[in-house]
Amino acid sequence: MQTDPREILKVFSPKKIIWPILIGLCVTAFLFLKDFDKEAFSAVKWNLNSSFWFFLAIVSVVIRDWAYMIRIRVLTDQYLDWKRAFIVIMLWEFRSALAPGMIGGGFIFAILF
Repeated sequence: MQTDPREILKVFSPKKIIWPILIGLCVTAFLFLKDFDKEAFSAVKWNLNSSFWFFLAIVSVVIRDWAYMIRIRVLTDQYLDWKRAFIVIMLWEFRSALAPGMIGGGFIFAILF
């Protein structure tokens, strides 16, 4: 059964998306400020070496997601273009952040969706 993309876009209107984002940002800010330790934060010494490793961590995540995009394109015989493969991988990462497979999240999402 094919669904109309316009119907799907009505479900994901900006008004319905902005509230969960704002709530999530507020909860994150509250938790960060509640447990913020100024002494521990000032003990972190940012120099060229730590900046290099931080940059390398970001590059590693980008390479991993790019490899996932290649994988999803190969599995679909190039049916998905790069933009759609990127969207699929970002949804995949979002789902993994909500309920990691290690704690049974994959099973829960398989039942629900």
